[in-house]
Amino acid sequence: MANEKTAENKPAEQPTVQNVNVFIPFPESFVYANCVAFATSQNEIRLSFAEAMQDGKAVPKVGIVMPPETAAVLALVLFQQVQVFESTFGEIRHPMWRAMKAGQDPTPFAPKSSRSVAEEPKGSE
Repeated sequence: MANEKTAENKPAEQPTVQNVNVFIPFPESFVYANCVAFATSQNEIRLSFAEAMQDGKAVPKVGIVMPPETAAVLALVLFQQVQVFESTFGEIRHPMWRAMKAGQDPTPFAPKSSRSVAEEPKGSE
C-alpha cells in the first residue's frame, strides 16, 4: 500500500496511531491469583486467573478477554514492572523466569499441562 498513488499522483497517506492518556482508577477490591491459563483466537486473548491450592486443584477467580493489541501492551508494561520489582526487591527465583533471562528455552520448566508431548524433555516421565 505504501507504493499506491492517489489520483493526484501523490503517495497514499499511512494511517496514524494516536496515543491517548486514559486515567484508570484502581478497583475497590482485588483478587489473589497465583496461576493463569491462556486461550487465544484470531480476535482475542483470554486470561483465566486462579488460585492453585495445595491439593493440586485451582479455584477460578476472574477471567479477562482482550484484543491482541491490548495483550501486547500489557505484556510490555508487565515486563517493565517485573524489572522494577527485581531492581527494588531482588531477583525472582522461578525457574522459567531465570531460564528466559539467561537466554535459554524456558519450556522444559513449564508445567506438563502447558506443553505438548513433543516438547517433553528427554528422560522425563
